[in-house]
Amino acid sequence: MAKFFVKNKKMVGLVFGIVPEWQKKGIDGFMIWEGTKHFRKTRNYTDYEMQWIGDFNPRMIKIAEYLETKVTRKLATYRYIFDRNVSFERHKML
Repeated sequence: MAKFFVKNKKMVGLVFGIVPEWQKKGIDGFMIWEGTKHFRKTRNYTDYEMQWIGDFNPRMIKIAEYLETKVTRKLATYRYIFDRNVSFERHKML
């Protein structure tokens, strides 16, 4: 019943990516910043949640900090290597 009478105040960004030839040019941050400004102005959103940012991606963590957000939860990704003879390398820092 609440969905009919209570307005949504939260926007959630689930997945976000930029093709490699446009990376490191600030486009990702610009799109997120302008998107949040637009939605806050036109839709009365007060909360913006960036759903999953890997700990190997300090640039996106910085963008989230710039948006004056707060950490509400930390998500973890676990990996199980079925073949124990295969070496594992952590994802490189972006």
